[in-house]
Amino acid sequence: TKESGVSAGVRRIEAVCSRAALNLARSFRAELEELKEELKSAEPLNAVKKLKGELKTLKDKLKNAKNSHALAFLNVNDTKLCVASIDSGDIKTLIDEFKNEHEKAAILLIQVDEEGKISLAAGVKNAPLKAGAWVKFAAQILGGNGGGKDDFATAGGKNALAIEDAIKSSLEYARQALEK
Repeated sequence: TKESGVSAGVRRIEAVCSRAALNLARSFRAELEELKEELKSAEPLNAVKKLKGELKTLKDKLKNAKNSHALAFLNVNDTKLCVASIDSGDIKTLIDEFKNEHEKAAILLIQVDEEGKISLAAGVKNAPLKAGAWVKFAAQILGGNGGGKDDFATAGGKNALAIEDAIKSSLEYARQALEK
């Protein structure tokens, strides 16, 4: 039932034999059957792996949901526009989810980590706005730089005191591009 090291070169083995071994095996078998019933599966290891995967997915969704519900957006020429600062979550994932939810979308998110490093990311879908130029504009206000493709871009910044100004300016920048 158990094996351990007592001292250098000495091992202790604890075991059961005879009727006690048979009773132990029966209790293991009963426990396994109860586990199968509880998991509603003939293969409990696979069921546990599946549950662990579902738990991880739900935790990720919960973490992102806390942030995504706080995101307010504007309608500019049928394009959903969002510029916001978020506290936690993966900004790239939030941008992808926002773009998937809307036919025409433009989103720019700013996040400051525990060390004070500023991360920006922008995503654009079916809108006359280039994510690379937009994120570069916002990053320059924050004392940084960045860029990327027309549909997704990232950047970094240094000046956390300018976040409110960056949000307002980026919103106006996007609004002007979308109203053309």
